[in-house]
Amino acid sequence: MSIITAIRLQKFLSQAGIASRRKAEEFISSGFIQVNGKVVTELGTKVIPGKDEVKYKGRTLKSESLHFYLFHKPRNVLSTMSDPRNRPCLGDYVSTLPVKVFPLGRLDFDVNGLILFTNDGDYADHLLHPRYAQERTYWAIVKGSPSASEFNKLKRGIMLEDGKARVSAIHLLSEKDVPFAQVLLGKADETQSFVEVKAQEGRNHFIKRILAKVDLDVVKLCRIGFGPYRLGKLGVGEIREIRYYKKT
Repeated sequence: MSIITAIRLQKFLSQAGIASRRKAEEFISSGFIQVNGKVVTELGTKVIPGKDEVKYKGRTLKSESLHFYLFHKPRNVLSTMSDPRNRPCLGDYVSTLPVKVFPLGRLDFDVNGLILFTNDGDYADHLLHPRYAQERTYWAIVKGSPSASEFNKLKRGIMLEDGKARVSAIHLLSEKDVPFAQVLLGKADETQSFVEVKAQEGRNHFIKRILAKVDLDVVKLCRIGFGPYRLGKLGVGEIREIRYYKKT
């Protein structure tokens, strides 16, 4: 006979595809969650899946099988699941998936590239938590011809408005990479350069802001990697499931 064990409420919420565990904790503290008809705000609350009734804003939830997807976000799409002004957003692209998923992080409206979707809150926390320092990789077209001294300054670290920041790696793209970069970003003119930037954090507008500190204005930007995942040849607007993703 199988034994059904109680699990923490935030874990149940993440398995139901609502959000990562950390975001689920915010929902609990804000009074959005009911267990067996009562609002619950204690983070230590436990529930028994299949026995206790859990609701989020009045909607009954249930645990689902775990899924993980790679998505190539187009430019001029909001990194939100819905928009009151009916502008294009991430939710438009995942509405037909078999489970409810949430995005890991975001990209600026005018930036294309890799976005990860999942309903696995534990793995989402692993990929997003600063302690694990998951590396993000970007290709960009910038104005001008960057110098080694500018690159070294960014690797040593500079001050932004919200604290010290650094990139883990930055260099001009090699000739063999430029043709694919042109597919993702378009062609650069004679006054512009292709660069690759790697960073282990995801502050708002981080790449644009840190490059601007050494007078490298970003013309176009694309994220090609997040942690162990790569955009590869995934077409703009395409989504692909990773069935056996690695949890480390």
